[in-house]
Amino acid sequence: MIVLGVLIALAAQQFATTLEMRSRVAAFRKTINAEIRENLWSYDARKRQDACTDRRLDALAMWLADAAPDEVVRLVDARPPMVFGLTNTVWDTRDAEVFGALPADERQRYAAFYGGLLTNQNVRRLEVGVWAPLERYEWAAPLTVEDRRQIHQAIKAARRYDQFFSENIDESVTTARRLGIERFRQPDWVLPVDIKRIEECPQIVVGQVG
Repeated sequence: MIVLGVLIALAAQQFATTLEMRSRVAAFRKTINAEIRENLWSYDARKRQDACTDRRLDALAMWLADAAPDEVVRLVDARPPMVFGLTNTVWDTRDAEVFGALPADERQRYAAFYGGLLTNQNVRRLEVGVWAPLERYEWAAPLTVEDRRQIHQAIKAARRYDQFFSENIDESVTTARRLGIERFRQPDWVLPVDIKRIEECPQIVVGQVG
């Protein structure tokens, strides 16, 4: 009877531990899926700017090709496409024990999604670095041969990073769907002015000045 009592107590303890772990796993899924939904919204916001980015870079290329030597020119808005915060806080602070309780294929999909997010964060930094030198042309100045070379290189690099970013987003969306996550969630901190910027396509070139 004593042995039976001990076995029952152990079984009850194991059952309670299993229930607790299931609860922790469910809470983790809820939290990390919410973070992924916000990232999916940020990805969607970026994708909605693809056509605009193409038009702006096309306009910049045409302006560069037509500009006369030493023509005084000015760009209006040399900012890169908007990207809202890509967050990985839940992923970075995940509990190893809870994460290990997930099925192996699910763990792999979460890892793939956040691996893609890390890549996109790095691509974004490179993209911003490509667009940043263009900001100095927001001031009217003669266009030198060196200016032409730098702007031409910036256009090529901006197109390359934009395409790479877009392709990575498509892969990340597919990975999220395999996790059963399709709905986007707009982050609470996104402002109406941010939405307006997405919907607009700011002119990038003024052309000749004076």
